[in-house]
Amino acid sequence: MKKEAIEHYDRMIAWAEAQDGENISIELMEADLGEDWSGTHCPYCGAYLREDCKRCPLQPLDTMCLGVNCCGGIWSLMGCAGTRSEWIKIAKKVRAYIRKTPLNKWTKDQS
Repeated sequence: MKKEAIEHYDRMIAWAEAQDGENISIELMEADLGEDWSGTHCPYCGAYLREDCKRCPLQPLDTMCLGVNCCGGIWSLMGCAGTRSEWIKIAKKVRAYIRKTPLNKWTKDQS
């Protein structure tokens, strides 16, 4: 799951870096790439969203997600990015957060 999430961010960042201008559009990303930064394409959201993201390793234990707490609160900033450059910086921070977070930080078993 972690590998798939990182690859998802790699693809989105590469797409955004290849765009002209400073506009960033979730709709255009979806149309061009077939995925975007909404929870629809996140492997973690796919696994945990039905339970309000409880026990998702990307947010505090047993909190409802609603995007606000995801990835230390960084994820929700992507939708507020005013420019493509700003979005790329935020997306790279989210990817770094995913990389450093244990797959299941809520159990002692980290395998």
